[in-house]
Amino acid sequence: VIFRDRTGAVLNVVSGVAGESVTAYTRTGYRTVGYFSDAALTKPISAPTVIAEGETSVYVSWSDPIRYTVEFDAGLGLGVMEKVDATYDSRLSLPVCTFTKKGETFSEWRLYSADGGYQSFIDCAPVRNLTAEDGATVRLVAVYDTADAVNFTVTDGVVTAYNGNATHVVFPQQAHTV
Repeated sequence: VIFRDRTGAVLNVVSGVAGESVTAYTRTGYRTVGYFSDAALTKPISAPTVIAEGETSVYVSWSDPIRYTVEFDAGLGLGVMEKVDATYDSRLSLPVCTFTKKGETFSEWRLYSADGGYQSFIDCAPVRNLTAEDGATVRLVAVYDTADAVNFTVTDGVVTAYNGNATHVVFPQQAHTV
């Protein structure tokens, strides 16, 4: 069986025995509308099969690209962001992260997979094809880094500065008002 698109271009060739069903040809990110015996897509067939000896062409018709939704999860932060609709094979620019987390800054978006791995995306990154499942919702989770903020405390005239990584003692004669 030679799977072709409506222009006649060859998509895939599958060998088999006459009358035996073969694995249908699919296109990631699209729904298969049907299989046809003619390029005009007017003569539907129920399933692609090896009909006779020799070559048999089967023409495949697909729907428009699938659509899905991208939602944004604040992770350990706070805030709300609107969901975004996306279309397979179309570019989507991620919005600016408006979530906040005290003492930390937004670092990246993460798309976690079932096996525990993830893909990372920076703010406003152009993305495409985050899923091939029609009607799915993809969740991007905000990840944060410790901000470079410095916290000061004064105890008995000694100023201590802590930046999240180390503590520095600043003696009174070195301290000055900012």
